[in-house]
Amino acid sequence: ALRRRRGSNKKEGHNTGAGVGVISRYTLRLLTIQQFRRALGVITACEFLRIHNLDRPGALTGWRPKDCSNKEKFIWGGLRFSAGLWVGGNVTPNSMLSVGPLPAPSGGLIWYVGALDALRGVTNNGYDGPDKKLQKDSQKASRREVKGEAAQILNCPCCQSILAVPDEGLDAGQHTIHFVIKGGRTTAPPLNILQPPGLSVTIDGAAYTSHATPDYRTLSLTFTIPPDNAISARQLDEWWYKTIVPALGKNVTLLSARPARPGYFILSYPTSQKTTVAYDFDLYCPNPECELNQHAWAEAVPLSTNDRGYNPAAGGQLSFGFGATESAGALPYINHMQWQAVLPAFQVAQNHPVSRRIPIPACTVDDQVYHRCPSLVIATVDKFARLAFEPKAASLFGNVDHYHSRWGYYREGSPPSWGTLPTECRPHPPDFAKGKVLNVPVQPFEPPDLILQDELHLIEGPLGSMVGLYETAVDLLCQRQQNKQTIIPKYVASTATVRQAESQVQALFNRRLAQFPPSAISADDRFFAIDHEVHPLDSQRPGRLYVAVCAPGKGAQTPIVRIWSSLLQTVYQRWQQNQASDLDRFWTLVGYFNAIRELAGALSLYRQDIPERIAFRAGANARSIPEDRRIELSSRRSSLELPGLLKRLEVNAPDALDAALATSMFGTGVDVDRLGLMVVHGQPKTTASYIQATGRVGRQGGGLIISFFRASRPRDLDHYEFFTGYHRALYRHVEPITVAPFSPRARERGLGPLAVIFLRQAQEIAGNAVSDEWRVQQRLSGAYYSLAYRMGTHRNDPEVDIIPDLMEQRASQQPAGRRPAPNAVLVEAASELDRWASLARQHPGADIFVYYEPTLFRPPERHVVLGDAHHRFQKFDEVYENAPQSLREVEETTGFKS
Repeated sequence: ALRRRRGSNKKEGHNTGAGVGVISRYTLRLLTIQQFRRALGVITACEFLRIHNLDRPGALTGWRPKDCSNKEKFIWGGLRFSAGLWVGGNVTPNSMLSVGPLPAPSGGLIWYVGALDALRGVTNNGYDGPDKKLQKDSQKASRREVKGEAAQILNCPCCQSILAVPDEGLDAGQHTIHFVIKGGRTTAPPLNILQPPGLSVTIDGAAYTSHATPDYRTLSLTFTIPPDNAISARQLDEWWYKTIVPALGKNVTLLSARPARPGYFILSYPTSQKTTVAYDFDLYCPNPECELNQHAWAEAVPLSTNDRGYNPAAGGQLSFGFGATESAGALPYINHMQWQAVLPAFQVAQNHPVSRRIPIPACTVDDQVYHRCPSLVIATVDKFARLAFEPKAASLFGNVDHYHSRWGYYREGSPPSWGTLPTECRPHPPDFAKGKVLNVPVQPFEPPDLILQDELHLIEGPLGSMVGLYETAVDLLCQRQQNKQTIIPKYVASTATVRQAESQVQALFNRRLAQFPPSAISADDRFFAIDHEVHPLDSQRPGRLYVAVCAPGKGAQTPIVRIWSSLLQTVYQRWQQNQASDLDRFWTLVGYFNAIRELAGALSLYRQDIPERIAFRAGANARSIPEDRRIELSSRRSSLELPGLLKRLEVNAPDALDAALATSMFGTGVDVDRLGLMVVHGQPKTTASYIQATGRVGRQGGGLIISFFRASRPRDLDHYEFFTGYHRALYRHVEPITVAPFSPRARERGLGPLAVIFLRQAQEIAGNAVSDEWRVQQRLSGAYYSLAYRMGTHRNDPEVDIIPDLMEQRASQQPAGRRPAPNAVLVEAASELDRWASLARQHPGADIFVYYEPTLFRPPERHVVLGDAHHRFQKFDEVYENAPQSLREVEETTGFKS
């Protein structure tokens, strides 16, 4: 908001103060997805306040404090506030549009499915929906590859209505799904003809809500799923097409991407061949009663998708009616901006740029993050390795110079991807319209002002060293000049367990540390809470009771079986005697394991030995622990499954899960207050991870933690012997974090890619303008057009020559003991650039020497700057071997050929 107020005071018409203002980073995918959904509620509220009073005639648009004297229209800007999710391709798709079908290296045709086609129902098994083109493309390919899920927002952040049904489906209970449709019958159909054959579902109600524009309406369908049943996303799709569509009429059209994605709406444009091409999607809450759908909404962009432009002349207005009285409101003229076209289903009047619904401002695909420039970007730290490979990521730092009415913001020479391989190379995306220019030049945005780093204690070891090295580029790209002064971004980091934070912050971020809250007079006073000794058996207050178990002379399996069977059966018996609410937190037993191998062994015992032991102890009163009442939280679970698993953990007894088996993933991101019982299998490697994992239970009331130590392990035995003293001073034993960003191995892997990031992403480096040609790499008739070879003749250009000095300067500011020898980084960085120049002179040409050649689509054919094992195996030259595409990559993968 502050950026936008400052931007409105500047004379440049295009400087709106928008763009990425905050980058929030996390270390694990589970926590990143959770925090994105939480943050989206805040950003949606910001967008709600941006257009506040738009539908009130004569009122000033945009929330403002009481007695505010500012009479400016749209005080918070014309562009929407939005949040973007920037994570790996296994979580969300990297591209919007599909590529292929293309020849696969192993034979046949492979189709790389983009976010839009995946939203419409294409899976690895094909497509069986109504779209004839998708059916044809799916049948043409012998193999389909769908990575990630674009529908990461399952519920409306305002009213919690269903926006997307997860693939595992809807659980038992009553649900209401709202479908936005066009055409069909004008009254809701009888309930009996909506009953799906073969599904155990009871239809409770069906209601129509008409829209302002003719022939558009919303069908609200309420149904109940009986206990021990569920409806998958695929079954919901079949129910719609086979039962509901015939009941509504053959001319009915569902406007969302598919029935299981009722809140996701595909954006498309018409072509001269009278067809439509999908290019993006927006999220809208389909619930007519949602607060987001009770207010007018509009957005001003540099160029509208509508041919009319919705650009009133200075002093003119666009009037519209809204509300029961249909009073006239008006849109003002904003310099250099036009009012964006909105979906016809939600327009206040036909062909009008004001919507009756506020979109949910989420960007979940990489292409959206690059070209919509969301206000807040939530990312994983390892994703920043992609800065060397993806020139479009420069938009994260405000480095844009054009806006396309369909594709969004971009830099000339690095345009958006527009689908299958184009027939020619262009500095701008194609217009697909004769005689119309659909892009306009714009001023760059200011870079991010704030960088948030959560779970600072997890940035350690090899990951921490690589993060600290790449932070050299992130810090530089976020700097800007103002009144001849360098403005640097503010870092705010949070952690629960850390020692020697000053040196860690200095090594990672090159900043001085200011801790909040500061140390108080008493060690027990931590500002947020005051510690005091409580009785170990006080179960009413939040906290944890630690109990150690060690069984000398016994193997590992027997104690595990007896501990688990005793805990599971005891709470069950007490629940039968008195179904007290305070027993709920002990119903679900959490097992924490230090390795997947140990988890797998305990899982085998859980399936057979533990039920047998319970039956032996309790007889007919034995607790049943069916297989579908336990979950696993580990790296073996797909990112798409995690939200549903966490939701199941929140269900209360007696329908709650019996057990949750987890690895280190459980230590961050699991915020379920009802959990209160845990078994820790072996002492974790660090005290910090021990505190983090056990801190997930006992949050609402007292929690019990059983630490099972194996007597055959010296470290476990040592912790058992000093158990009480260790836990009475637990935080004193937190290990200091070790990160060494400029260690020899980190420099060997990262200095080269770091130089590529500087040249491909920056507008200027230390006051030296960076040539536009460094960024260019585009596909050209199935081949590549790249200017990576220009290093052969531009090695001594000012923007190149300064890079080693910047790296040496950063290295010299490392803490004592982690600081490399003087000029060591300078010499190595210059050597890396010299190698690039040498190979560029050996292979001059745009089609034979490129920055990076994806081997996903075809075998390697060119020499590259950023190398990998595929190019080395094919005897192509690489400037920088094993350039990491994720900061978690420590060594390259070893492949075996049979």
